[in-house]
Amino acid sequence: MKGISDQKFRLSELAELAGIAKKTIHYYLNIGILPPPKRIHERLSMYGENHFKLIKLIQQLQSEKKLPLSFITQLFKQGDYDAEVLELGLIANTYERFVAGKPILPEGSQAVAASDSESISITKETRKNLVKLGIVTSDKNDLATDEIKIATVLEKAKHLKIPFEVFEKIQVLVNEMVLIESDSIIQSIDGDSSYKDVMDHLVGVDELLNTYIRRAKSTLLRKHYEKSFEDAPFSIEKLYERLYVPSPAFLKKQNINDSLATLIKKQGEKPNQCAINVKLAESYLAIGDYKKSLSYSNLALKTSNENIDALVLSAAAHALLAKTDEAIIFAEKAISIAPNSAKALAYCGMVCLIQASRVGGIISPGQWLNKALDLFERSQGLQPENDRDKIDILLMKGRAFSILPPSLMLVDDGIRALTELKDLISNKTDEDFEWPFNGFNEILFNNIHFYLAEAYGLKGDSIQMNHYLKKVILSDPASNFGTIAYGRIS
Repeated sequence: MKGISDQKFRLSELAELAGIAKKTIHYYLNIGILPPPKRIHERLSMYGENHFKLIKLIQQLQSEKKLPLSFITQLFKQGDYDAEVLELGLIANTYERFVAGKPILPEGSQAVAASDSESISITKETRKNLVKLGIVTSDKNDLATDEIKIATVLEKAKHLKIPFEVFEKIQVLVNEMVLIESDSIIQSIDGDSSYKDVMDHLVGVDELLNTYIRRAKSTLLRKHYEKSFEDAPFSIEKLYERLYVPSPAFLKKQNINDSLATLIKKQGEKPNQCAINVKLAESYLAIGDYKKSLSYSNLALKTSNENIDALVLSAAAHALLAKTDEAIIFAEKAISIAPNSAKALAYCGMVCLIQASRVGGIISPGQWLNKALDLFERSQGLQPENDRDKIDILLMKGRAFSILPPSLMLVDDGIRALTELKDLISNKTDEDFEWPFNGFNEILFNNIHFYLAEAYGLKGDSIQMNHYLKKVILSDPASNFGTIAYGRIS
């Protein structure tokens, strides 16, 4: 980077140059995404140009590629924190390593679960799969060296949860490539060549064609990788479309801005009141202002750093601002403090769901989805402390199960949760629940009706879907949910 080459910076100077807070740099150092600075003496550390470039690269990968910090950390470690190397094409290099059969992530990561040695035990199932692929004629035969290597690959694939069907499809392509390569070799051999000339020619043609295949695959994989963010059925962008943001007209009609101004005035008079800051964080989360929600939840945590409500609200706000790595830290802290809190488990489930949507275009989101579903299930097995906690839990479960891929077959559970939530609030007022402002119940109804429409749409029930879409339009036609409802109603 021109102008800073070979310079050394204090922490404050690096933070100012990179445009981030000093505490963010501390956080990056703690999670290992940045290498340690050079220690001058006990109270002074100096940072270099490489630190600056790495921070800029982190920002680029988060904004353009939607990569979570945990994934970037592992890639940076693999690249030995060399910003120059990483800047030359981190993603391309990743796929080229994959095509070359090298690990994408560092040793010890979950992505490389099996050893590269050939001492892996070959199961009866894998022997049968070799027969299906046409590698061997019988699962009873002794395996040759090359066949053992292929069997080892299949065993490793099971560790990585790669379905065998993937290899069946690849084998069809391999068979076609072998025929193409054989034809090209036969057509290019001179009939007067000696045996040695023919063998040398075979090796040369094989190497050339395989080099082309590797490079062509690498190029296409990179393109597919970029496009997967746009086309992924379960992505962070699609998740955000399904989060309600009330229209200005709705806020005015319900007098919500005035109610929040009154709350802020109380907070200004008693800035250390944790309860008021929690109410403000909850309020802004409900109306879709996640930055303000995060600000007030953090203020509440300064007063009481183990307040469960403040922790889960901070986790939710971080997640909805696409800061899922930080969100998971807050959510897991809440669970560690209150392991039997149904509310904390449900919020952590929501954070895991958003993390799944962030990594869905990069790696399989299955791990995070399974964790989210497990947390939702555990929260359902616990008794909520009060009706407000129960409302939070039912809404998060209903939302999640009505937008998850229908193949998971959870849509009916989502409908049951949303229906139970609708019954819970139908005969009660905002005052009954002691919500921070009037109109909170109406916001809940708008969420319920929209997610019920989503759920019935997944089931193919257009009558029920249209019924709930009309309710959304009648309540808040100028909101993002209203816009979606107008476009979807039939």
